[in-house]
Amino acid sequence: MSLCLQVEDALLREQIEQYNRRIREFEDRQRAFREEQERQAEAEAEVVQALLRFSENDSDNDANSGAGGARGAGAGAASGVGKRPHQP
Repeated sequence: MSLCLQVEDALLREQIEQYNRRIREFEDRQRAFREEQERQAEAEAEVVQALLRFSENDSDNDANSGAGGARGAGAGAASGVGKRPHQP
């Protein structure tokens, strides 16, 4: 192989290596981005679930605190349990 062809071959191989490196870096960035998106989605889902549980518990408490409910004007209300302090 002539010197000119060897130089061209070496340059083309180097160019291919650079392209392959750039592709790997791009894929790594894409993977990291997707993983971060998944983590955020999971965190948001956890917040939604917590809010739903809170809402369900709150509506259960509201249903139980009505007239004739187990937590109506019984001992809990008389003892001040569940009362909020007075704020001006």
